[in-house]
Amino acid sequence: LFTAEIVFKQVDWRSPLPQLKKVEGSLKYKNGDGFLKIIKARFKDLPIANLKGTVRSMMNNPIADLSLKNELELKNLNRALKKAIKGESFENILDDYKDVSGKGLLKVNLRGPLKEPKKISITSALSMKGVSFYDAYLQSRVRNFNGEIYFNHIPKEKQVRPLVPIVAAKNLSGEFGKSEFYKMQGEILRQGNDIVQKMNAI
Repeated sequence: LFTAEIVFKQVDWRSPLPQLKKVEGSLKYKNGDGFLKIIKARFKDLPIANLKGTVRSMMNNPIADLSLKNELELKNLNRALKKAIKGESFENILDDYKDVSGKGLLKVNLRGPLKEPKKISITSALSMKGVSFYDAYLQSRVRNFNGEIYFNHIPKEKQVRPLVPIVAAKNLSGEFGKSEFYKMQGEILRQGNDIVQKMNAI
């Protein structure tokens, strides 16, 4: 039986732990498993807070079950997402949204083996209210943007029919120019090697 508790202050983590920097929080270690409670840290230049969960079998094949609830500046999230999805077939979608301002509430759940990133499942929800940004497709600034956006990354071996959207948008509303939209719904799906976007609004 081996038990320990480690307190972190401005520490950069390395494998097998999640790749976080400037970590402040604690790790309780018991019988090979870790119990995390992170007050604040940075991930790909994105400030995060309130990260907690477990990492089983930390020293052998670490299996994570982590959750995050964090209010953040969306301009920072936009930059971090571009880094996180670099190389994905849908990464250029984010290029349509520039000069983002406002805050959002981000909730994330991560589950899977940390040494095998392709087998990790990630689900997240971003709630926004009163956000603004420049939309390159509309060639206009969108104001008072509200709604929820959901992101899903599910390993291929766990995917089932019907396919779960990579990104889903619900109850979007906003204003641009002299126009407005509300109750907009949409999703981005991967079908084979193709990326399909679907959107409808009132």
